[in-house]
This record gives sequence, C-alpha cells and structure tokens, in this order.
Amino acid sequence: MLEGKSIVITGSGRGLGRAAAISAATEYGAHVVVNDVDLEQAEAVVAEIREAGGVAVASGHSVADAEQARALIELCVTEFGRIDGLVNNAGLTLLGDPSEVLASNVDRLVDVNVKGVLFCGIAALAHMKAQRSGIIVNVTSRTHVGYYDAALYAATKGATASATYSWALDMAPYGVRVTGFAPSAQTRMSGSLENLSDPSDVTNAVIYLLSDRAAKLSGQILRFNGDSLNLMKLPEFEPDNGTYPHLSVTGIADLIDNELSDQISGVGLTMVDLTTLG
Repeated sequence: MLEGKSIVITGSGRGLGRAAAISAATEYGAHVVVNDVDLEQAEAVVAEIREAGGVAVASGHSVADAEQARALIELCVTEFGRIDGLVNNAGLTLLGDPSEVLASNVDRLVDVNVKGVLFCGIAALAHMKAQRSGIIVNVTSRTHVGYYDAALYAATKGATASATYSWALDMAPYGVRVTGFAPSAQTRMSGSLENLSDPSDVTNAVIYLLSDRAAKLSGQILRFNGDSLNLMKLPEFEPDNGTYPHLSVTGIADLIDNELSDQISGVGLTMVDLTTLG
C-alpha cells in the first residue's frame, strides 16, 4: 500500500508516531525518516525497523526551528530521492485553567504544534508541488472545536486544522493532498486519561491517509480512536440572509434576536448552550 514511498514522520520516537513509523516501514514497505528531538529514541525505532527488514533513517532535527525543519525534509529527499508523505505528528499538550497559562507555555506549544507544522509543511510542499504529487497528514485534535481547560492546546490544533483546509485548496491543482487526523490513543500526551486505545490500534488510519486509497480525501479531518471512525463536519458560515446597509447597534441586536436566532448553536465538543450564562 505504501511500497517504496518516502515518508517523514515527526515526533516518531514514541507513541503514535513510533507505531506509525514501524507499521509503515515493516508492514507496508515505506521508506521512513523517523524524526524525534530525542535522537536516541529515533535511532532505537530505526534499529527496530531495520531488524524487521524495513528501511528507515533517524533524524534528531527540531521541527520548531525553520532551518532544522527544512533540513529534515531535505534528509528524506537526499536519502530516498523524493518525499511522498509527511506526517506532522510532533506535538505538546497542556491542560489547565486558561487564566493561569504562563507565557513560556504559550511559546512552547506554539513553537512545536503550530510553527513545527508550518515549517515542515512549507518545506515539504515545495518538493511536492514540483513533483506534482504527495500527501501531508496533519495530526490535530477534536479539542480544537472547544473543550474545558484545553484552550491553549486547542488553539494550536485549531491552527493546524486551518492550515489543513487552506493547504488542501492551494495544492489541489498540483495533485497534492492535505488531510487532518484527530486520533485518540494512550500516549505521553494523553497523560492519565483512561480507556484509551493503544497507539498501534489507531495507526491504520495514518497508513490509510498516506495511501492512494484515500485519494478522495483532501481538506478533511478523520477522527479515529481504534473503535469508532468518522469525518469531522467542517466549519462553515451560514448563507447570507440578505443585505442590511447602515445597521445601527439596535438593528444588529434585533437581527440576532430574531432572523438569525436559529443560527446560534451550542459550543464545544459537547455543544453546551451558553445563551444564558451562570
């Protein structure tokens, strides 16, 4: 299914990334760049892949640095001749009271979860556009639609989702697909949450998205937790209800309270009704 395809998987020294790298290389014939800032972990995964007869090289590049992210993509092209797939999996998480988030934590999560996706994606898209083929899988999270105590993490994953939608539109003329993947699995990032699948149980979705079987998907976000599978309903604006030139404040309020009131929806994953606070 991925025979001979050259794929970069960031953050693949552990967890979901590790499981995806091993599966892609040993079960489906891909040539994989195993990337992790912990180079020893990346090398250990590569050793496991090679022992099983697969093809892989290790990378300790930091995706949060633009030049290192570019060098990571170039490593794949140098080693394997091209880049067919990129899985933007590297990420950090943080949960807690949104009024107590430290500036240093904002920097950490934005650097890896947002800049890392953009830096690697930009470098990969340059090659994919030129060769008129390729697939990027951006690992996002369903929390980006809103979840308690997850605003910072959700914001970074929302940025990843937005990049997915826009890149998919921009790259369609060049035969390049961009999709999102919102997994649920027991990893370091999920902490002490219970009843989550093992990473190996959700990697089939990554393999699928990287394969030609997913040719009809671009700009979509796939949700999979090992047992249930669905495509996220993408955000959209309601159709215009007409024009209202020179609306006053009272006029705007009247429209919201009357003609547009049925467009007020619940908020977040659980669709909480916030029309009456308190």
